[in-house]
Amino acid sequence: MMWQRTWFIGVWVIQLAVCQAQPIIRIVPMGNSITQGAGAPGGYRKPLHELLIKAGYAVDFRGRFTTNSDRLTDPEHEGRSGWQITATAFTDGVALDGQTRSGLLDDLPTALDSSLPPSPTPTVDVILLEIGTNDLQHRVAPQGDSTRIVPHAISRLTTLIGDIHQRRPTAQVLLSTLTPMTTQWRGISAATASRVPVFNRLLPALVQVLRQEGVPIRLVDQYANFIAANGTAQHLIDGLHPDSTGYRLMANTWLAGIQQVVAPVTAPAKESPFWSVPFRQVRIPSRLDGAVQPAFFYASQQPRPQPLVVSLHTWSGDYRQVDSLALLARRRDWNYIHPNFRGPNRTTNACCSQYALQDMEDAIDYAIANGNVDTSQIHVIGVSGGGYATLCLYMKTRRAINSFSAWVPITNLVDWYYETMSRDPKHTQDILDCVGQTGNSLNVPEAQSRSPYFMKTPVARRRHSRLHLFAGVHDGYTGAVPITQTILFFNKLVSDFTGSANHPQQVDAATIQALLTRRGHDRRTGEKLANGRAVILKRSLPAADLLIFEGTHEMLLNEAWNVLTRQAQVRSR
Repeated sequence: MMWQRTWFIGVWVIQLAVCQAQPIIRIVPMGNSITQGAGAPGGYRKPLHELLIKAGYAVDFRGRFTTNSDRLTDPEHEGRSGWQITATAFTDGVALDGQTRSGLLDDLPTALDSSLPPSPTPTVDVILLEIGTNDLQHRVAPQGDSTRIVPHAISRLTTLIGDIHQRRPTAQVLLSTLTPMTTQWRGISAATASRVPVFNRLLPALVQVLRQEGVPIRLVDQYANFIAANGTAQHLIDGLHPDSTGYRLMANTWLAGIQQVVAPVTAPAKESPFWSVPFRQVRIPSRLDGAVQPAFFYASQQPRPQPLVVSLHTWSGDYRQVDSLALLARRRDWNYIHPNFRGPNRTTNACCSQYALQDMEDAIDYAIANGNVDTSQIHVIGVSGGGYATLCLYMKTRRAINSFSAWVPITNLVDWYYETMSRDPKHTQDILDCVGQTGNSLNVPEAQSRSPYFMKTPVARRRHSRLHLFAGVHDGYTGAVPITQTILFFNKLVSDFTGSANHPQQVDAATIQALLTRRGHDRRTGEKLANGRAVILKRSLPAADLLIFEGTHEMLLNEAWNVLTRQAQVRSR
């Protein structure tokens, strides 16, 4: 069979990296607005990720975008709204609605090469493909012949699968029936909506032909999830896109298809299999009190020393917390360690105590002794409570560290104690459990001693490090940590590094007030981050910078990794 060049609309690409006993499944969601999750935050990616973990799979979602991921810990995907199997102007395809739209085939080499580069270990690829909705909706047909809309879509789908097969010949393709559309969606006609079931009825024969041609492909039925007993469409939020129930049903159907292709690497268990080979669980005794602290560790296999990423868990997490930075470090073959440092911040020995700080130091020492570490390339990073720990280490360690990245950090436990009282009393109690009480009140001196804002800035030691501070402008409204926690700490650094209380890089009170009340709606720098988020405000010193972005209490994974790699490149010059 001759495969023609073609485009596509809704593809999930899953690559199962076979790493000895426990492979990581590398998943690249690729396609249109349903892949993005239009209609419900996280779409089917979030529930599918949770189902795969519970079923015993170690997963790695991959792609160049992180939009609409609803704080999914692994948010990468390749979904773009409105894309078709092929572009409107492709060969003889004409959209009868007269509109021009993009297809994905021309982007396929870049998408697959960036998301699924050649692996040094054997892999199994699984592609979840749900595609064609936009082609039917916009009535793409040869020479504008409306009678050929569905056959033309099937033909182009056939060539698309052939092109994917040529580029990834071992890939298992899970081809889905299309989900329904109704006249509720932008007033489309009943005739247009009726093309979906006609298209779906042709898919079993298509799959049979492709299997005879040697393409490993299976058909999964997503359409059935959206048809009620009386034959009408259900679980659609707008006549086209699924609602949250619909996306959960889709996730279950994808899971069933994946289970037909590859068995879980472990039996389902309460413990997440995310931390699998080649990550090793290690036990590191504290040099302060001898208490053994666990960590997950990866040593670079490169012949030359490589950077070390020290990723610090969140406020309520511990070393077992899923951390997508681990997968990025492994992909780049950098050294990586994820220490416990006394676990969740709800005990006296946690919460950046002298014991927790020593545990972080011990973890770095362990990585240097047991990895292949370029000691001039140590990078510490954390989000939320991990950002808090990052800043405590920034203020306290005497070690030479290349960079520190603190995303939406807590910097002042005294203020945060009062800020959480009505917002999240659990964290209020955590603070009390960490620092204790004086009578019925917070032990303020102890809280201050564990707060980066009140610590002495080691100006001389940090002139050759770089600190990156990030805050989402809506945090404090939709998240747990107001942006003033980050801004006021940056202002402190400006004063400490420059000796000036009125330096132009400080964020003045009027700007802070505007950010809190208007939340960036009246200001944009025009700059975009790696995932397309707008930059609201930037300030910079030679040793530290502050960036307020359009977002909430979150780490933007792609941007975080880009900052680490840029920092490593700068230092290596």
